[in-house]
Amino acid sequence: MSLVLRCARGSGAESLSVTVGTTLDKSPDDPAARPEFARIAASTAARVSKARHCGAELGKPVGSLDLPVRADEYEPLGTADGTCSGIPAAHGVTTATETARGGAPQEVCLLGDTDGTTRYSLDADYGPYAQERLYGYEEHRRLGSEEAAPGSDTPAHHRDRYGRMSWTTAMCADGRALFVLRPSYGRQEKGKRAEPPAGEADLAYERAALKAFAERSAKARGCSAPVVP
Repeated sequence: MSLVLRCARGSGAESLSVTVGTTLDKSPDDPAARPEFARIAASTAARVSKARHCGAELGKPVGSLDLPVRADEYEPLGTADGTCSGIPAAHGVTTATETARGGAPQEVCLLGDTDGTTRYSLDADYGPYAQERLYGYEEHRRLGSEEAAPGSDTPAHHRDRYGRMSWTTAMCADGRALFVLRPSYGRQEKGKRAEPPAGEADLAYERAALKAFAERSAKARGCSAPVVP
């Protein structure tokens, strides 16, 4: 569970982020444990804001956390009204697993079929989460371990038939946001490529799905229009 607070102007920092995890049996996926995770994250953020002179404006106590409990909590894609809203359905892509779009620093949308198999995953990262991910991609590219990945010289990209992902970016008040789409083809067989080459129809759908996801997410955050590859 993560949260981000925007620091006051003149504090010397743009924002601070807090992530809460555990090695115990409890998990944010358990509705009974979610309030406890939220309280820990909120109280930690408040203390850090004061200690670091961030001066963040603290909001009201969290009343509810609208998160899926299980991976199979999908719904028809046409009725999605959260992070998957506005994404068109296609042959083999008819369901969505989503959360409410409430200004979280990370957003996820999973697209699948009626058997519960995930076909595509879409992620949006904002603020320090986007900065961390973009920095990681830059490091991988520098070391030559990424064939194609988001970077300062590639703000948007449509994957080719053998590529691993598509992405685009947008400018927000807290920096650049990153939107990524990855295809999912199930488990990788030993000695074989995990992803078969995509057809033109697949690639066209991915572009439409990423465009809809990124545009709606960026607009809800007051960011610029996502970059077109």
